[in-house]
Order: sequence, then C-alpha cells, then structure tokens
Amino acid sequence: MNYLLKNMLSDGALLCPIYRKEANRFLDRLDFHPHYELYLCRAPIPQSMVIGGEERTVLSPCAMILPPFTVHHISLKEPRASFERYVIYFGEELLSRFDRRVLCHSLTDSSGGILIPLSEAEADLLTGMSSFLYREESTEEERACTLALLLNTLSRMGGERETVSFAQTPTDVPKILEYIYENVALDLNADRLAALFNISRPKLDRDFRRYVGQSVHKTVMDCRISLALSLLRNTDLSIGEIASRCGFESEYYFYSFFKRLTGHTPSEWRSTTDLSAD
Repeated sequence: MNYLLKNMLSDGALLCPIYRKEANRFLDRLDFHPHYELYLCRAPIPQSMVIGGEERTVLSPCAMILPPFTVHHISLKEPRASFERYVIYFGEELLSRFDRRVLCHSLTDSSGGILIPLSEAEADLLTGMSSFLYREESTEEERACTLALLLNTLSRMGGERETVSFAQTPTDVPKILEYIYENVALDLNADRLAALFNISRPKLDRDFRRYVGQSVHKTVMDCRISLALSLLRNTDLSIGEIASRCGFESEYYFYSFFKRLTGHTPSEWRSTTDLSAD
C-alpha cells in the first residue's frame, strides 16, 4: 500500500537513503513530502519529470533536487522491468549541521526543483560516492558528510552547464500543504484553508486538483493517516491518543477509517512487522 505523503525521516534520522531497481515501484500519482529529495539516475533512460505542474522529458543520466512540499512525479516513458535509481531524503537539520562555507546551499536554497543533466561518467562518479550511504556499517554522521560531499559536487557540476530550474508552483499549494502537515490535528477543511490563505474556494479546489491530483479533504486525510502510521510504528502511544493527535474526531472513527483504508486494525498494523515496514 502506498500513500501520497510519507515522512521518511519520522524516526528522527538525519537522512534516509533508498536504492531501487524495480521499475514497477513508480506510482501513478503525484507525490509530496516534508523534506528535501535528491534523485540520482545513472542510466540514459527516457523519463518524464512533472514538477509543480511543469513537465520535462529527460533522456540522459540526471540528478534532481526537490525542496520540501514540492508536488512532483517521475515516470518512465517506455516500459522496463528494471530501472536503477538512488533516492536520498534529508531535512533542514542535516543542512544546519554544516556551515555554509563547508556545504554549498545553492541547490537547496531554490524554491523549485533543479534538474542537472549528467554524463554517464559523472553519473557513475556520483552513484559510486553515494554507495557509502547504503553501507550498514556507516554511521549517521558519516552518511551526513557523504551527502554534503555529494551536494557540493552536484553544485559544481550544475555551475558548469545549463541546468533546468522548475519554477515554484504558481499557487499557494506548497504553503498550504505545509500548513496541513504541521496542523493536521486541527479541524481542517477547504473553506477554512481558503479563508486563511486569502484565496477563493473554487481556486483552491482547482489548484489542488491540478497540482496535487486530488481534493483538499483527501489530502488532509492522507496527512492524518500518514502521521498515524508513523506514530503506530515509532511510539507506544495508545490508539486513542494517536487518534486525537491525528485529528480524528473519535477513536471509533479512526479505527473504522483505518481498517477501511488498510484492511487492518491499528493494533494489527502496529504488531505486524511486514506491514509496519511497508
């Protein structure tokens, strides 16, 4: 089961590196999350990048940096069984560990996504560097230093050629997504959010359908269930306490909603390792 929103750093980690090879792991929906994403592809495979409603086709190996709450989607232009890529999630806490004289922030300071085309030799260099992130014996501080080196290397590469800067979504959608994520326990609905951000309800509905791919209500519920999954996995809070923290009006409603969505009760999901790790 896949969710639109998943906080990959919910356990307090500085970063989360993921290596994937199966092509079928791509989702046919837009994605957003509350942290930065570094995406590395070492093969010259045609891909479609949709960032903030703007679409580009990429034919070469590439690297991409996305800021938090940027709505995006990456898909293959041609069917494949195997597709190697590296995805590294990291947050502001990691960036704050390094002085700007040590870690270049030119990529992470951008308000939109940045795509850097790479030669195959450059892609091999970067993925070789990143392999240190995936070693079980590496400490978190060692991984953080490796990521800082990757970002600095990418920044130099980006300064030597034409990169693609995706414009920030021309709406308040990223700010609204961040507000929903940070205030998910509140009584959130489209009318209140439209008033809070001083936009009309019809415009808010259109923007969410266009840039998020679903309604405001569905997005709020995705954020709530995402937080619930994180709390079930990482805390010993009772089901009632989790329901309250996630903005559900009652433990009963949370229970029925969770089971309808996942096919499991909250207790079943918490106690089953395979489900909790998915």
